[in-house]
Amino acid sequence: MKDFKGQHIAVETVFIFGLGLALAIGVITLFNGYKNSALQGTEKEQATVVASKIQEGIIHLKQSDDQLRLSNGTKEIDVPGRLAGEDYSIMIENNSMEISAGGKTYSGNIYGMSGYSLSGSVEGGSLTIFKRKDQIILRES
Repeated sequence: MKDFKGQHIAVETVFIFGLGLALAIGVITLFNGYKNSALQGTEKEQATVVASKIQEGIIHLKQSDDQLRLSNGTKEIDVPGRLAGEDYSIMIENNSMEISAGGKTYSGNIYGMSGYSLSGSVEGGSLTIFKRKDQIILRES
C-alpha cells in the first residue's frame, strides 16, 4: 500500500481552515445582528427624548401665553444631530409630531394645544420654536 500521509495533512489543513472561516463568519453575523438590535432600541429611545424636549418647549411657550399674556415668544432647543447614527427629521402638524430616521417613523400627539396651530419641519440639530399669537412654528436655528 502507498502512504498517503502528505495528502491527509493537506486535506486536514484545508478542512480546519474552512471550519475556522465558517466559524468566524457566523460570529460576525451574530454580533452584527446584536448591534442592529441595540441600535434600533437606542434610536427609539433617542426619538422619545427628542420628542419630549420639543413638547416641553411648546408647553413652555403656551404657559408663557397663559400666565403672562405674552402673544409672541421663542424657545431654542438643542437636540442631537443624528439618532443612533442616522440623519433624521422632525415634523409637527396640527397636534401631532413625527420623527423620521433610518426609514422608520416615530409619531405621537401633542396634547393640550387646542386653539393653537402647530406646524414646521426641521432636520436634527439646533431648532427654534416660534410662537406668534395662536401659531406655533418649528424652524431650524
